[in-house]
Amino acid sequence: MSSVKNVFVLGGTGYIGGSVLHRLLKNSDKDKYKYTALVRSNNYENEMKSLGVDTVQGDLSSLDLLYETAKKSDIVINCADADHLESVQALVNGLKARNDKNSIYLHTSGTGLLIDLLKDDEDPVDDSDMKQILNIPMKALHKNVDQWIFDNAESHLQYVIIAPSTINGLSSSPFKKNSVQVITMARASVGVGKAGYPQSHRHGKDRWNNVHIEDLVELYNLVLQGLIRKSIPSGVQGGFYFGITNEHTWGEVAHHLAKELKKIGKIQTEEVIEFDNDTMNKYFNNTGFGESRGVANRAKTLGWKPTHPNVYETIPEELKYLVESKQI
Repeated sequence: MSSVKNVFVLGGTGYIGGSVLHRLLKNSDKDKYKYTALVRSNNYENEMKSLGVDTVQGDLSSLDLLYETAKKSDIVINCADADHLESVQALVNGLKARNDKNSIYLHTSGTGLLIDLLKDDEDPVDDSDMKQILNIPMKALHKNVDQWIFDNAESHLQYVIIAPSTINGLSSSPFKKNSVQVITMARASVGVGKAGYPQSHRHGKDRWNNVHIEDLVELYNLVLQGLIRKSIPSGVQGGFYFGITNEHTWGEVAHHLAKELKKIGKIQTEEVIEFDNDTMNKYFNNTGFGESRGVANRAKTLGWKPTHPNVYETIPEELKYLVESKQI
């Protein structure tokens, strides 16, 4: 193996992937790694080059390209679509073709895995309990991809799955700055003229976890360094981490949005509603909501110490960015 390790990053121009890449490039040993990012067009080529990152042009359907690039890479970090099984298969099979058990695959899933999995009085799912993680039912969001990885990467390479919760805050990367769930609620609220929350039998009392983007990228960095040093478990022995720091309800998020959107003149009332079917169909599409509860006890064993604001506290800065970037 060469002294310089090749790292292939997917989703490198996105919110999570761009933030992770930006963080890894700050490490003091960054010269030991040669980074390559998958990009859909050459629009990002100059920006990546200015960061010292090579590019390959394609998308998640470019399966031969993904396979061959992974085969040439020591490390693959996948922060793209958590539900695109074919691309994951190409990446893992490319790494397996290296016949090097030191090869590393870092995959991004999500706590959509836990949507409405628990009864209201049950304890949150603990990422340190691999039996509980492995027994998440196959019907769960993201599960088919996660399970394929568990079934096919084991004993062939080192791998970890990270499942972020709702991500809040603005990214410090030069690429995508904002997340999905809360921003979708903000756009829908502006669209109908009143802040609201997604439909549910709990009527806004659904609980979900959140994590600030800058705390999340620290978790990625800690996990990757642990895999490189072989100081943390891989795969079914403990290769699963939740990106979770706090808990919120969608109803309370809507109340914070109402206050801030009225303050900046985007709506005229602080009244909060439950969005109707038309609004859900127009704005929410496949965006995951409902209730999802977990705890990141395994992540804490790495020395992960989140310090950034929670989802309620970052709403003002995120709305300011949306206004400035003309997204609302």
